This record gives sequence, structure tokens and C-alpha cells, in this order.
Amino acid sequence: MRDLEAMAEFYKGLLGFEEEFRHAGRMVSLRTGGAELVLNAAEESSRHVGLSFTCRDIRGIRDRLLERGVPITTPLQKGHWGQMLLGFEDPEGNRVYMEQRRPARGRGGGHHH
Repeated sequence: MRDLEAMAEFYKGLLGFEEEFRHAGRMVSLRTGGAELVLNAAEESSRHVGLSFTCRDIRGIRDRLLERGVPITTPLQKGHWGQMLLGFEDPEGNRVYMEQRRPARGRGGGHHH
């Protein structure tokens, strides 16, 4: 990726990833839950990568993205199984998807489509 710092700040500041370690100017390792995202500096952009993460506050993430003018590619919507979905682009144009799962406490007797 071309701008390692912009990408690291995007994932840390907007999405709440925690920095694990870095090699200055070359690589940043970020963690969220059980997933690790390693960003590597390169002359080329990292376009056409798709990432998907689960989250607890999808509306809060959407609001932060909108405040910063981040391109929303999939507006906040309900998915097939009742989960909430949101898609957007990171600073290098990669597609990022967030999913907030439906609360575990079900209503019982739901219908299957």
C-alpha cells in the first residue's frame, strides 16, 4: 500500500483496531478481536482486496465514516438472516464490510425463508 500511515490511522481511528507492532515505514500489525490485519508498505496500491469484520455498534461506525466523508458502497441494511450490514472503502479503495449480528436471544418460532 502506498500510504501506510493513512491506512493504519483509518483502521485504528475509525474502526477501533489496536496496533500490535510496527516496523517504521514498512509494516503495521493491527488486531481486532480474533483477527489480525497486517499492512505492508508498497509502491502499488492494495486495491481490490475485500475485508469483512463483525462489530457491536454498526450505526456508530457508519456515523464516524459519514463524518469523515468515507465512501459508503453498501448502505446500512438488514441481511438475509437479520444481521445488519454496511460496506465502505478504505483510503486505498479496498472494500470493507461490517456485520452486526442479531442478538442471540431469539423471539422463538421464527420463520425460515
